[in-house]
Amino acid sequence: MAGTAIAVALVPPVCVMGLMLAAGDYTDARGAGLLYAANLLGILIGEISVLAIREPYFRDKLRRQRRSRLLLLLALSLASWVGFKLYGRYEQHLYALKRDNAKVRIEERIATYLKQRTQTFGSNDSLELENVLFDWPDYWSSNQTPKILLVVRVTNPATPSYKQLQYIQDRINEKLSEQFDGLKMQMKVQRINVSVVSGSEVMDSINIKTILDQAESPEETLQPNPSPPDSHQAEVSSVHQGPEASDLSTTP
Repeated sequence: MAGTAIAVALVPPVCVMGLMLAAGDYTDARGAGLLYAANLLGILIGEISVLAIREPYFRDKLRRQRRSRLLLLLALSLASWVGFKLYGRYEQHLYALKRDNAKVRIEERIATYLKQRTQTFGSNDSLELENVLFDWPDYWSSNQTPKILLVVRVTNPATPSYKQLQYIQDRINEKLSEQFDGLKMQMKVQRINVSVVSGSEVMDSINIKTILDQAESPEETLQPNPSPPDSHQAEVSSVHQGPEASDLSTTP
């Protein structure tokens, strides 16, 4: 029984703690260490309880000797402390699950609302919504307000204005309170100024089809034009031919 208890309850948490420490993940290593301590204390308390029930000599010893009772009280105190810590980690894990579940629904709805239901971020020629980022607090700062960061490209540095942003924030919080009572989010906008440079204006009404029909075919355009022979090369060739070539040309 002792070997089974050690193999099942003590070895796996110790292995996980070592792996997490080697990987630099101290949070998970702390959790594995707490699980190891809880299992170890559970085994000790269980063994003491079984011995006290089944062995009269050991039960008598616990009643008479203060040292034996102090050991049992110490084990119970440590077990209570470890249990409290494990419950705190359970609360953190439960909070993370609920937060991730709410994030999926809230982020998708807010992004859709901004792009389709608002003129400031949806149909604005001087503004392009590039990204929507959400900053959710962790378990230890769960009393803080979640934040929405909007990254936009603007040609007008004054867009969006404070009044526009505040109005959209109030509308989003009003919609959120219908499903999540008391939840409010703060909006922030990061503006990236974009300057547009264009050439001179051309005539607005042109017929591309007519222009393409009147143009040369691609084969004619790509075919190279024959170039006349170079006069310098002609002189050089006549010089290389010599007097014999001229005599041959005059021979009947």
